[in-house]
Order: sequence, then structure tokens, then C-alpha cells
Amino acid sequence: MKLTVFTALVAASFAFAQDPAATPTTPPAATPAPGAKPKPLAAQDKSFVKNTTESMFFLINIAEKTKRQAVSEDVKKLGAKITENLNKAWGEIGTIATAAGETMPTELKGGDKAYAARLGKAEADKFDKMFAEQAGKEAKKLSRYLESGSKSAQNPELKALGEKYAAMVKAYEGEAEIVEKALNKTK
Repeated sequence: MKLTVFTALVAASFAFAQDPAATPTTPPAATPAPGAKPKPLAAQDKSFVKNTTESMFFLINIAEKTKRQAVSEDVKKLGAKITENLNKAWGEIGTIATAAGETMPTELKGGDKAYAARLGKAEADKFDKMFAEQAGKEAKKLSRYLESGSKSAQNPELKALGEKYAAMVKAYEGEAEIVEKALNKTK
């Protein structure tokens, strides 16, 4: 049984790495003790999880596109860094949320979905600028959610997660702005 679970995890990891359209997947729910109900999150913590995961999901989704579409090495590096680090954060918040009975986003919605589609169809000469501009805006929004959660979350794990990732995401905002300015100078 252990070998089968391990084999499935390895296969899933390999499939995620190979799938060019891969986006974060919902982490497995933490298994509560038999007969125990998951402890629900407070309303403000639910809001924190919802806002943070939706923003994170979008940012990971557009950052994944840099692997195939970016021309600039700076854009490729920023996209790779965002993808790698936010996938770690995604796993952590997903474990906390699913253990509390919350669901994680599985698809983009509304304006995020429309923007990701436009970005995916962008010509090579426009993709880098579009990505850098939107990554900066979304990182700013996500860092605000994380900073707020680090101060006001009632769940100590969510509070710690906000503290752990807020500064990193804020740095992505600055990096995206630098990349965007460099791209505008080259035109």
C-alpha cells in the first residue's frame, strides 16, 4: 500500500511537471481523527483563505505561462521564482484550509480568467510587458491579503503563513516593476 501511494505521488508530480498547462492542484485534505469533525475557520479566516487562494491561483497561473511564452530572461526568471515559491505557499494554505473543511479554487473566474486567456494568446513582443504589469498588480494585491492575515487571522497557522509569505510576495511586486521598466526602455 505504501509503495502504491508513493508511486501515485511520484506519477502525479511528474505529470504536473510535464503538463504545460499545469496549475496548482488542491492539496489532499488532512485526515481528522476517526469520528472527529474538522474545526471550521472563523468568518474572517474564511475570507482570508478565499481572497488569498484566488489571488495566488491567478498569479501562479500567469507565471506558469512565462515558461512557454516569455522572451525576456528576466521575465522567465521572475515567472519561475513566483511559480516555485507560490506553489509551496499554495500547498501550505491548502493543507490548512482543507483540514478546516474549506475548498480551494480549481479554476480561474471572471476577469482573472479573461486576462489569463488574453495573456495566453498574446504575441511574443507583448507578452513580457503584459505579464510584468499584471504580475506586479497581483503581487501587490496578494501581499496586502497576506499582510492583513498575518495581523488579523484567528487561526495561528494562517497567521504564520501570512507572516511567512507577505514580504516575499511584496518583493515580487518590486521585481515586476523593475522588469516592466526595463522592458519599456528597450522599445
